[in-house]
Amino acid sequence: QGACLADRAMNLDNSFKRSILIPLGGVLALLLLLAVYAVDRMNRLHVAEEMQHIQRTAETLFGKKLESEAASLGALLEALARDPRLIDGLRRRDRAALLRDTADLYGRLREGHGITHFYFTGPDRVNLLRVHDPERHGDVIDRVTTRQAERDGREAWGIELGPLGLFTLRVVRPVYAQGQLLGYLELGEEIGHVIRA
Repeated sequence: QGACLADRAMNLDNSFKRSILIPLGGVLALLLLLAVYAVDRMNRLHVAEEMQHIQRTAETLFGKKLESEAASLGALLEALARDPRLIDGLRRRDRAALLRDTADLYGRLREGHGITHFYFTGPDRVNLLRVHDPERHGDVIDRVTTRQAERDGREAWGIELGPLGLFTLRVVRPVYAQGQLLGYLELGEEIGHVIRA
């Protein structure tokens, strides 16, 4: 009888394990998996939100830096557009005089301000002089910034991808004398340093 009671107790114990503990363990395991999933999902959402915030911040800072750089180039163009020698050279389309009057200036602008492009363009958007590359001239400048300056009649700026694959911040300013459009002055700055910053 004692052995029978022991067997019965063991069967009850096994039955208890099968009917209560195993399902309870399964429920606990399921709850643990759900908790791990929920924590992982919350972490992924948090990381995604943080990355969007970082991206918006970077875009804002990049935009402000570009606006600041464009304003600096615009101020330089404003000073150049008032230089009587340059106005006269542009009016007469005198490449030699413009190059003579700006060659040293371009070197200083390159050293002091990182200017990599310096253009004189006629009112028809035909390039009169690339101070940075005097041998190339006579082509029509059909960039967005130049067309915008032509359309609006005022300074325009933007980033453009050049034929060598370099991103350049360009500022284009129409030059007028006695209400007549003489052409356009353009300064450009390759923006690799802005992107790196």
